Amino acid sequence: MADHRELARDMDLFHFEEHSPGMVFWHPQGLRLLRSIENFMQQIYQAHEFEEVRSPIVLKRSLWERSGHWEKFGKGMFVVGSKKADEDNAAQSIIDADYALKPMSCPAHIAIYQSHKRSYRENPMRLMEFGICHRNESGTLSGCMRLRQFVQDDAHIFCRESDVQHEIGNFLKMVQQVYVAFGYNQFSLQISLRPQHRLGSDRLWDRAESLLIETVQSLGYSYQLAPNEGAFYGPKLEISLQDHLGRSWQCGTFQVDFNLPQIFELAFVNERGELERPIMLHQAILGSLERWIGILLEHHRGILPVWAAPTQVAIASISNKASVWAETIFSRLKQLGVRVELDNQDQTISKKIRELSKRRIPVIAIVGEQEAKSKTLNLRCLGAVEQQEISLAQLEHKLVELVMP
Repeated sequence: MADHRELARDMDLFHFEEHSPGMVFWHPQGLRLLRSIENFMQQIYQAHEFEEVRSPIVLKRSLWERSGHWEKFGKGMFVVGSKKADEDNAAQSIIDADYALKPMSCPAHIAIYQSHKRSYRENPMRLMEFGICHRNESGTLSGCMRLRQFVQDDAHIFCRESDVQHEIGNFLKMVQQVYVAFGYNQFSLQISLRPQHRLGSDRLWDRAESLLIETVQSLGYSYQLAPNEGAFYGPKLEISLQDHLGRSWQCGTFQVDFNLPQIFELAFVNERGELERPIMLHQAILGSLERWIGILLEHHRGILPVWAAPTQVAIASISNKASVWAETIFSRLKQLGVRVELDNQDQTISKKIRELSKRRIPVIAIVGEQEAKSKTLNLRCLGAVEQQEISLAQLEHKLVELVMP
C-alpha cells in the first residue's frame, strides 16, 4: 500500500514540519488539487441551493460556553489570549484567555442567522463554508489523516421540522453524486444516538432521533444503530465509504439539532406573524478536505481522476525540432482551461516520461519531429500500456470527457 505522504512527496503536493505539527504546508501542485476539490464542491452546493459564507477563525470564549462546546471540547481547543492592563500596575499587562480558534463553524453560522430578523419565506436557509478549523488533537498525528488544522465543508440548514425529510434526502443525493465522482462506489450509513453527556431534554432527543430514523427508513436506506455515539447536541447520520483495500472511512455526516436553536433562542416570523423556532441541521460531505485528499491518494495510488488532478496534461517534446508544435498544443489547451504543463527541456524523452509519470500526471502528450510535420501527437495515459496517435482536435474532444467530474 502506498502511503499518502510518500505519494505527496513524489507528486510534490505538500509536506509536514516539526515546528508546526499536524498542519499541512501546501506546495503549488497540492494547492491546485485542494482548489479543484473546493471548486467542484462549490458547484455541488450551489446546485443544491446553498449560499457560501465566511466566518472568523477566532470567536469569543463566551460564545463557545453558551453553545456547550467549551465544556465538551475546551481541552481540545486552541485558546487565544488578549492583553489587558493590570489594575494594580498600569505598566504591567496580563494575558486573558478569552478567545479560541474555532474547531467547527456552528456558532458562527448561528451568528449569521441571528444578524437580522428572519422570515418563514427564507426557509430552508442553507449556509456553507470551507471553514478553517483547529483542534488540539492529543493523540498520535498521522499525516493528513489526523491533523490540528484543516479545512471542512461545514454546512448548516435552518428549517422547519416538515423540511427535514427533504433535506436528508437531498444530503444523501449529494453524497452519492460526490462519492461516485471521486471513484467510490460503496458507502454505508450509521445512525448515532444520544450520548451520555448531552444538551437538552429527553423529549427533544426523542423527536430528533425518531425524525432521523424514520426518514432514513422511508428513503429505503439500510443502516446500523450506534448507541451513545451522537453529537452532544443531536443524533448523527454518518456516512462511511470503502476504499480499494476494503478499509472503511467515516467522512460525511448529517446531524439533527433541536438544542442549539433553543439555547440561542433562534426564531423566524411565520405566516401568522408569530415567532417560530427553527431546527438546525449540520452537514458535511467530505469532512476534512485534507483527510479526504489523504484517503483519495491512497485509494487511487496517486492516479487521480483527470478532472481533479493538479496537472491534467503534460506536453513533452522529443527534440528542439518539435518545440514550436509542442508550444502550440500547450497554448491551445491552456485557452481551453486545461491545467497543462510544457516540458521543452533538453532531456531524453524517456527521462521526461519517467519524471512526469512519477508525479502521476494522468495524460502525457508526446511530440517529435514526425508529429510536428503531421500536426498530431502521441497520447499516453497513466497506467495504459499503449500510446495513441491522435490530432489536436481529437485530444480536445477527449479532454472534454475526461476533465468533467
